Amino acid sequence: MSAHCNMEISTLILMARSNDDLAFAEIVRRYTPMLHGVISRFNSPMISSEEAFSEATFALYRATLTYDIGSATVTFGLYARTCVRNHLYDIMGKAARDGVVDLRDVETLGRSDGIESVIVSRERLRRALRAARQILSDYEYSVLRLYLRGYTTAEMARELSKSPKSIDNAKARMLKRLRENSDTFSDF
Repeated sequence: MSAHCNMEISTLILMARSNDDLAFAEIVRRYTPMLHGVISRFNSPMISSEEAFSEATFALYRATLTYDIGSATVTFGLYARTCVRNHLYDIMGKAARDGVVDLRDVETLGRSDGIESVIVSRERLRRALRAARQILSDYEYSVLRLYLRGYTTAEMARELSKSPKSIDNAKARMLKRLRENSDTFSDF
């Protein structure tokens, strides 16, 4: 058993920041269930599970470097989960923008029903966006539109003249409201 197993997370973070690879390995070990949990929510053909885990681990490392250890309001686990989730959203958005998949045609992936299915899919998207418009604030809706176009958090921040943190908060609120009102979208 490693000497790192019984250490507090703040101690491990400080050690990892000092290039202690074993300390970061222990952080990864402790947060692997969280990483898999976040990854499982994506279930996307745009990124393999191995690539998603690699990207999630990278985001965990960045979270380790940037977390405010003195924060009394946000735990490292919550901060890390948010960083991982947002990084994976950005990766998938970039893949969509680069042509790996068109987010407007997600329903038609793997099908070859022709132009009719694409038209139906786009009409469903239009109806879903109209419904989302009723649920979200103007700002959250703007973030949703840019997200669907494949913008990264940094690109959204530039486009909307907001900070990346503000964009991340808007994405979290947006997703929460959409989940809370998921029954609104059941007909689409």
